[in-house]
Amino acid sequence: MTSFNVLDSSLVSINGISFEGATISIFPNPVNESATFLVDGWDFSSGSLHLEILDMYGRTLKETLLQDPHSKIGRSELAAGMYFYKISDGAKIVGAGKLMFK
Repeated sequence: MTSFNVLDSSLVSINGISFEGATISIFPNPVNESATFLVDGWDFSSGSLHLEILDMYGRTLKETLLQDPHSKIGRSELAAGMYFYKISDGAKIVGAGKLMFK
């Protein structure tokens, strides 16, 4: 069984998560209605990125493409709680982290 402890519930964004030369920033986090994903250091002219939102069991709940460095993602049908995201270029993961929905 995996458990998580909340160390600081005042978290408003995740900054500077770097994979394969890209830096991912997300705000606001926790999310009310939508989150903005900022991707710095990725060449979007070579292709878009694939975003997956996953639950705590690793099931994909939402998928979309990030087609530019500044992408807004709506909450849609996701309930309040902790989720994970994974961003890939089709071959490798270029970003991953946690999202909290209010």
